[in-house]
Amino acid sequence: MPKQAKGEVRFSAGIWRARVTLKGKLRLDGELPTCRDLGEAEVRALLLTEQARHLRLAGKVETAGADALLRELGAAGESALSDVILVIGELCGAPTLPARLEGPTFADVAKQWTDGDLAREWPDHVKAKDSDPDERRLKLLNALEIDGRRFREIPVSRLRLEHAKAAMRLLPKKARRPATRRHYAQCIARVLSLAVYPLRLIKATPLPKGFLPKVGKPPAFSYLYPAEDATLLARDEIPLQERLLFGFLAREGMRLSEALGLVWRDIDLDRGTVSLDANKTDDARTWALDAGVMRALKVVFDRCVPEQNALAFPSPEGTSFEASRLADLLRARLWQVHVRRAELHTKGENRGQFRVHDLRGTFVTLSLANGKSETWVADRTGHTSSIMINRYRRAARTAAELNLGALPPLDAAIPDLGDYPRIAHGDVDSGAGGDEKSSLIDAGGPFRTRTGMPSRAKDFKSPASAIPPRGHMPRSDAPSVHGPRNSINTHNSGPKFEGPGRGSSGWTEGLNRGLQASGGQGAVLNRAALPPKFPFLRGPARGRVLRSGVAARAPRTNLTPPRS
Repeated sequence: MPKQAKGEVRFSAGIWRARVTLKGKLRLDGELPTCRDLGEAEVRALLLTEQARHLRLAGKVETAGADALLRELGAAGESALSDVILVIGELCGAPTLPARLEGPTFADVAKQWTDGDLAREWPDHVKAKDSDPDERRLKLLNALEIDGRRFREIPVSRLRLEHAKAAMRLLPKKARRPATRRHYAQCIARVLSLAVYPLRLIKATPLPKGFLPKVGKPPAFSYLYPAEDATLLARDEIPLQERLLFGFLAREGMRLSEALGLVWRDIDLDRGTVSLDANKTDDARTWALDAGVMRALKVVFDRCVPEQNALAFPSPEGTSFEASRLADLLRARLWQVHVRRAELHTKGENRGQFRVHDLRGTFVTLSLANGKSETWVADRTGHTSSIMINRYRRAARTAAELNLGALPPLDAAIPDLGDYPRIAHGDVDSGAGGDEKSSLIDAGGPFRTRTGMPSRAKDFKSPASAIPPRGHMPRSDAPSVHGPRNSINTHNSGPKFEGPGRGSSGWTEGLNRGLQASGGQGAVLNRAALPPKFPFLRGPARGRVLRSGVAARAPRTNLTPPRS
């Protein structure tokens, strides 16, 4: 492979100079007055060599215009380089601007957007968002080959309407619906609009006003019948964490991103309300939870005693659910329990497969069918107009005509809710000194979406591998010292045992040692036998007498912060 020509540089008479080969023995000796050191002079000499090669291949290198342009290129400042090279490209009849001078590509700008860099740098102009759907669309767009190179490689400064139209023509068959095609077009338009401002890479977007496809009629999606919901939630081979999440979504109408970002401090266990601050519509709302949902959440809270910033709906592994895979998981679970209605598992020309979002549709449909008002529904779903709610009215009329009824109470629909793992967040052995660390994702930490959804879990299992064998139910292998389920930490009475870390093995182990050292039931707790960092009981509850292996009652602290 021939060695690439780089030109020669030297420092003479107070300025840097470059000597490059034009053709044969024809040389150009030009000044580089804007170069301040050897490194800058070598970079400029390489640029001169590249442009001389383009002129030579085009048969223009021996013209007077070529000599003048190359000398001007050597003397130009950084801001004027692109203009000179564009003129050389016109002389050659083909673009000659190096990629490093063409500026950021489409993929570069798109990555800054989806990674949240632009939202952090310009929060007044770019909002943080759930970027997973856009990342998937942009990945497909970036892989398209247009005019000999990938769409991702096209600099935004040179991206034209023809490129965008070609990308839309090359979309796969699965993107045949107008609304889907519009989503892809919106990704292209959004990246280019960000290149205009705040990045200021281009003066104006090349896309005209009418570029986006018309929305068209949305596909129809089904909803769960109450009997199907009851079948899914009653089967103990499905992990409790999954059933609790699916049942909650169908009974409260939350968006999936809102539910996955929900933490225990957002739920008022005393008054039976839930409060959402950051959400898709930026409209904070509070509403009264369904009575069955509230009872179910109390059971989970009293068994796990989570921290205020702990996720209300962790996965069976103790991490956050992978939102992009939950639709496949839900359909797999429905199929597993023999809920195999064709509308749920197949898609046609105008109907889609059942999604997790359709649990929200189930809530709206059955609520309207059972006489709830549009206002009552919107208070819970966060819909800001009647247009979206009206999409469910035909299905609601059908549900009312079939007399399907309402969904059963959540606490009754999950008969084994009392077996919810006490250590709900999966302690993981760090392998160093016997210390234990929880894999719980602290939802009070940095978020990656504006809806408060935690970062995706790296160890999420695929739907196929996540389905346990029939009859298997994930259990905590930690020893239980709590006795009967309701003998400790009931909602209205009893102390709250809080461990020294994210998990609960620490305080469980400490409690066992404390009981053994103090002589068992009915003895005063020997706190010296507990781990140093173990705040066993707080306030006046310290040192109380143990009764039946359980500390005496202490006033319950309301975990809901006072509202201003």
